[in-house]
Order: sequence, then C-alpha cells, then structure tokens
Amino acid sequence: MDGKRRREQGHTASSLADHLRSLHISVKVVVVDLDYTLWKGNCIDYQGATLFSETEAAHPSGKRLALYPEVPVVLKALRSCGVAVAVASNAPSRATAEQLLRLFGLADLIDHSEIFYGEKGCKHAHFQRLRKTLTCSFRNMLFFDDMPRNVRDVEKLGCCTHLVKRGLAVAELLAGLREYQMRQSAATGLRLFLDNPKRAKHVAEHHSSVPNGPDIQAEQQLQLQANAFSSHTTITTTDPAATTYSCSAKS
Repeated sequence: MDGKRRREQGHTASSLADHLRSLHISVKVVVVDLDYTLWKGNCIDYQGATLFSETEAAHPSGKRLALYPEVPVVLKALRSCGVAVAVASNAPSRATAEQLLRLFGLADLIDHSEIFYGEKGCKHAHFQRLRKTLTCSFRNMLFFDDMPRNVRDVEKLGCCTHLVKRGLAVAELLAGLREYQMRQSAATGLRLFLDNPKRAKHVAEHHSSVPNGPDIQAEQQLQLQANAFSSHTTITTTDPAATTYSCSAKS
C-alpha cells in the first residue's frame, strides 16, 4: 500500500472512531467470526496461502481468498475507541486462521482469539472462555456472525448479536451498535422499574404521549447519525458463568 492510501485509510478509520465516540457507545468487547464475516470464504481451504494483494490471499492452487474491504477500518476504529476486539470461530485449523489474520495485517488488531470447533458447532465454549479471559460480562459483548444458528445460540447467553449479510462493514457495525444501544436502554428501563416502580410509571406515562415512543425515537436518532456519517465519509480501501444453555440443533 503506498503512502497516500495509508493516509486515506487512516483518516477514514479516525473519522469512524470519532463518529463512534459521538454515539457514546458502551460496548466493551466486539466479537467477530472469521469465515464469511472477515473474509469471503472458509479459511480451512487456504492452508499454505500467501499474500497476493492487500486484500487477497492466494492458495498454491491459484484460488484466492478476499478480505471484505472495510474490515480493517472497522477494527482500527473500535480499537481507537478502547473497545476490545475478539474472535470466536469454529475454524478447524487455528494455525491456518492465524496465518491469514497475519497476512491481512489483522493480527495486531485482535485482543484475543478462540479458534476451535465447538461441540456440535456451538460457540458457547468460545464465549465462556472470552468472558473469563477478558473479564467481561456477556451483556457487554456484541457479536457479529454470518450464520443465523450461531447468532441464535450466542443470544441465549445474554450477548447482543448481529447477523452480517455481506461481511463486516461500517454499515453492519453501526446496525449492530444500534441494536446494542437499544438493548441497553431496555435493560436500564427494567432496572428503573424494579428500583422505583412509581418513577418508572411516571416516565412511561410521559413517553406514552409521544407518538413514536422513546425507543423508536432513540433508534431514529441513531439511524440519522449513522446516515450522516455514511453520507459524509468515503471508505477508502486498497486493491481489490455458571449457567448452561443448550445450543440449537445443527442445520
């Protein structure tokens, strides 16, 4: 990557970080999957790959693995905001996964990785280890994965989760953070009710007079902020605990 592109990408990550700070996000750890979340393919198929370009790794057979272009910007911005980044992957080869992270320059942006095939493909064990290692409760984690089954399973632990459709990108990050903020607001409301039912009732009656209600208003405000950031920022890339929960049946 030449100096100009490095400066452009750094500025973009910095702009995203500034935007995240303006949202006053409270998430402590962002956890990401690998295959079809950070890159477009299964890392098990790329053992022995070498770097072909800044965003592609090439297997000796010639097939290439593409990194989703906005991933470095997202991870750098999170780290700049003091948010820890962790990996929870069912990739069967930790060595291959870690090699690809190094090739793409992502290894230094990851605080901790749990890469192993969980029982029946479930990621509960990954998150139990992450909670212990990072000393972070599940409710303060936000998880991104491309598989609905994994999202459903991890949600059972109390984590906020977000299903990515075309890899981890700025839009997906902001959508996940909106879900996390709304979830935290709901939890705060519940605590308010339990601590002071009369005051909670008063707050509820006040908001009932507002057409869209407080939750929808908050979500609309976050959406407007996200749209404002997206419309003014161009992503510049280079070339191309104790409780046990059951996992979903494997599909």
